[in-house]
Amino acid sequence: MGRHAYNKIVIKDKDDEVTIKTKVLGHDSYVNGVRSIIETCINHKLENRKYTVLDLIDEGIL
Repeated sequence: MGRHAYNKIVIKDKDDEVTIKTKVLGHDSYVNGVRSIIETCINHKLENRKYTVLDLIDEGIL
């Protein structure tokens, strides 16, 4: 099957449901994401600590 990923997020409450599906074929999406994260780390003065991708998004730099 090569490089691929399937993701499904389901958000439910009593009467409603939202489903988000993604299909990634190949590795370009991952490469572009990692490139963006590295560029962000290079171009912003960050504290010397561990960051998650969500940290960078919450801080508005990614």
